[in-house]
Amino acid sequence: MKIIGSIHQTRLLNINSILIVIAFLMLSCHTARIQQTNETLLFDKMTNEYVYTTVEQMPSYKGSNSAFMNDFISHFNYAPEQNENIQTTLRVQFVINTKGQLIGARIYNKGLNKLTNFEKAGLKALEQMQDWTPGIHNNKKVNVLLTIPIHIDFQ
Repeated sequence: MKIIGSIHQTRLLNINSILIVIAFLMLSCHTARIQQTNETLLFDKMTNEYVYTTVEQMPSYKGSNSAFMNDFISHFNYAPEQNENIQTTLRVQFVINTKGQLIGARIYNKGLNKLTNFEKAGLKALEQMQDWTPGIHNNKKVNVLLTIPIHIDFQ
């Protein structure tokens, strides 16, 4: 076995391995911290507000999903035209602000000038639903961007 100074070569390999592991762990922690602070907060161009996408306590509508669906159906007014290709799912996106108000309602990944009548009726119904509990993050009410699918059965 070769001796380098007073340290054996195998001992140097062990020390180098430990240093590599420590460097990897430090880099991993730093990357996780960056993702944790930046990943959930973004700027929403439609509302001109900073919004979270994930928070400790997500917004809720009158406390339940069934209340949301019942109210949506009562506000949704749409009758398909004859020979119309019937659409049954809306993928909506909106912000619940710190006051519990729904703002910036839109169809996910679709421009306002390309909406079908079905989608316009869905957004109109959604905008009437203003009774929300705001999201909470770090013990503070915050703006939260939600994206949800709504399935409608025309039977």
